[in-house]
Amino acid sequence: MEGFYQAARGLMYNNAVQQAFSYSTAERERYGMTGFGDACLVAHKVLRADLGTRFIQITLGGWDHHDDIYAPTNLPARTGELDKGLSALLED
Repeated sequence: MEGFYQAARGLMYNNAVQQAFSYSTAERERYGMTGFGDACLVAHKVLRADLGTRFIQITLGGWDHHDDIYAPTNLPARTGELDKGLSALLED
């Protein structure tokens, strides 16, 4: 157990890990200021830190809209959120 404790402690107090999981307001704005955008931003920073992460999964809620698909809070909002976050991630 001591080995696991020390490994976890090494992650918690590692400056590279801290930098990978922190971001500025300007960075958030570029990625869309949403939960999905934040996830894309963290994915970019974690992969860029090159600390051993090989795969990251990002999800964006549900797309199953049976009623009012074109209501402002449904398809238009969801596609705008996807476009802003994913395009910034691909650009980076």
